[in-house]
Amino acid sequence: MLMSVEVNELPTDMPSDYPLVHRWAISPNLRLEGDYLCYDPRPSDPKDRRWAKRPTARLLWDFAQLAEADGKAILEYACKWGALGLCRHGEISGIWWGRHSDDTLWDSRICEPTRREPLEDWRYHAEVFGDLLSLIERGRAEPIKAIVVTIEVNRIAATFGRLRPVLAYTDSGELALRLSGSSKEAGLASALAYQIMLFRAGTQGLYLCAGCGKWFEPRHGQHHNQSTYCQGCGTAAAWRAASKRYYQRRKLAKGKSNGRQTA
Repeated sequence: MLMSVEVNELPTDMPSDYPLVHRWAISPNLRLEGDYLCYDPRPSDPKDRRWAKRPTARLLWDFAQLAEADGKAILEYACKWGALGLCRHGEISGIWWGRHSDDTLWDSRICEPTRREPLEDWRYHAEVFGDLLSLIERGRAEPIKAIVVTIEVNRIAATFGRLRPVLAYTDSGELALRLSGSSKEAGLASALAYQIMLFRAGTQGLYLCAGCGKWFEPRHGQHHNQSTYCQGCGTAAAWRAASKRYYQRRKLAKGKSNGRQTA
């Protein structure tokens, strides 16, 4: 028997139990405890969760810089984008135990996140992505090397990002095809894997429109290092977003000015 679910109880464009590559829940109470990044379980009610903002390519570039970062820098990044969602094996949580451990091969349980992630694991994964970015750049001029790099990107997408297609409700209540990652606290991992695939694909990849959230094939010259819009949303949506940012900056600057006058 199918489980009854009220659509209006779910957050828009977000299934209730897993992240999408453009929107996911931030791990609560992120903090440093020695050489570990720790956090609390996410609230069971989606309304009580803090959601990540729609990422630009800075998500990937900034993550790669953490290969030699101190704990404070890693914490700052995690507070903005969330934790990696690592299990006790140092892998992304939310997959079958047998895929990355010495436990029973077909154990039906799912490897849970420890919520206590070694900073060295963060640096290791950041180094992997940084090296891959360099390999992609070098491989563009060498067809044979490019094939090897593409295989590695696909491996990262499957083993690190756990990327797979899902159906999710949009703001209008319609079902739409989206890309998702692990079924646990690993939204950041799926987003990073998606962005490395975009970087490898160049202008041949499919982007998510920052306006309507639908997939579209980018026009020549469009890049993922900024918010991108499909032909339907177009310039009007971009202008609305730019206007919103402008007034937010003015409001912030006015607040700072008033604070200086009060002081």
